Amino acid sequence: MLLRKEIMNVGIRYFDKKLVEESLRGYLKEIEEKRPEVKRVLLFGSFVRDECVPGSDVLVIFSTNLQSKTYP
Repeated sequence: MLLRKEIMNVGIRYFDKKLVEESLRGYLKEIEEKRPEVKRVLLFGSFVRDECVPGSDVLVIFSTNLQSKTYP
């Protein structure tokens, strides 16, 4: 017997950039407090260029003073 998988789609019609910026600031403040080895944070992509749309991601690079360590 072959089972059919139903896929639910959600349509997002509005991207609240201000809300994303506020959330991002909070997240980066946490990183600053918990990870002193992080020296710089770089944002790039459509979010920075003001071309983001619903479904866009925020691209972030964390620069550290460590030579090799991963972050979850």
